[in-house]
Amino acid sequence: MTLTLRFSRVTLMRPKTASRQDRETLPEVVPVWLVDAREIEAPAGVEPTHWRLLTTDQVSDPADVCRMVGVYRRHRAIEQLFRTTKKKGFDVEGLPPEKRHRPRRAGGDHSP
Repeated sequence: MTLTLRFSRVTLMRPKTASRQDRETLPEVVPVWLVDAREIEAPAGVEPTHWRLLTTDQVSDPADVCRMVGVYRRHRAIEQLFRTTKKKGFDVEGLPPEKRHRPRRAGGDHSP
């Protein structure tokens, strides 16, 4: 996979329609960094990857951009694993309460 990577510092503004309480508690602006990762030359028939990431971590050079994309790739893989385990795998939430396994305490105490 070949990616084109870009980054820029951007400022998010507090909504103009914020409630009085939000105007008193939320900052007027929040500085963040935008990382744009776009796949070029995707295989035929495959939609190219395009991620727009916002982060409060400073992104000031290509190494920072690669680090942020790596963090997102790992986060996305973990989300997919949990989603698959939850919905298609074990479906723990679908079990009746009496069938759910309760963790046991270490050290030999096996009382419920």
